Amino acid sequence: SLGLSRWAVSRALNGRDGVSQETARRVMEAAEVHGFRPSALARGLRAGQSDVVGICLPDPEAFFLGGKLRALQESLHERGRQPMLQITDGTMRSETLALGRFHGMRCSSVVVFASRVARDHRIFQSLKSQGARIVHIDPVVPRSGVVVEADRAAAMVLLVGHMVFLGHRRICLAGMGGANSAYGIRRRKGLDAAAKRHGLNPARAYVMMPARESISDFQLGRELATSYLALGARRPRAILALNDRIAFAMMSCLASQGLTAPDDYVIAGYDATELGELCNPALTTIDPGHSELMHSACELLFSTQPGGAKKIPPRLIVRGSTGG
Repeated sequence: SLGLSRWAVSRALNGRDGVSQETARRVMEAAEVHGFRPSALARGLRAGQSDVVGICLPDPEAFFLGGKLRALQESLHERGRQPMLQITDGTMRSETLALGRFHGMRCSSVVVFASRVARDHRIFQSLKSQGARIVHIDPVVPRSGVVVEADRAAAMVLLVGHMVFLGHRRICLAGMGGANSAYGIRRRKGLDAAAKRHGLNPARAYVMMPARESISDFQLGRELATSYLALGARRPRAILALNDRIAFAMMSCLASQGLTAPDDYVIAGYDATELGELCNPALTTIDPGHSELMHSACELLFSTQPGGAKKIPPRLIVRGSTGG
């Protein structure tokens, strides 16, 4: 109805040269009336590669990814890129299938959160062979290549140092028993480094209460609180919880038994969620630097350098649960 060639319409819709401003205006007005939007994916497939950024992630709620995703999306939009999410069930098979879809879409860039797939898996090789830039954010398994991650070892050094400063030389590690993942290994390194710095014997200073898998953090926190109470007179007065939700659940359960922080015990979490501010008392926690994590990921994603890795330094937020 516009009386224009397909070539002219295509160039106007995609912001290309070769058509007048008046023609471009008419085309865009008609597109708006009919609710048409050009497909970046289809355009990219015709060109051999799309400008869509594939984002592969496990359960956003379980991994505290809500704020991270918002920050990442904002950074991508600022660069004119379109994110495409694939949420997995947390298994290697599900992650591999999601990455395979990005391969089929010929994504120019791929961001992978909490990856469990081995670094030498053929899907990564296939993506790279298409020219895709892959950035790993906080991989669960050890990873080489382009990686940006929270410095969990440094976080443990800060937390233990804070407890020692308060006079506690025995610390309950609630939910931190596992060391078979990259997260657990790094926490363990930080705990050992902190023990050495403060002259602690790790075998005596740390009371391990490992997490039980396949249950929610809130349920786990209640179970850990029960285990903590069962220690009786042997229980440490200082608690480091795996994350804020576990800490919150422990505080709630312990309060029902007449124990409150910081009078009867002190407790700190990890992740600096809004939940920590709403506790009574407010929860001491670690801010792992979510915004900086996403900003760094975007910088690495669009870098022309072949590799790159960055650790984001943590920040200790002292609040009422440790007497702050």
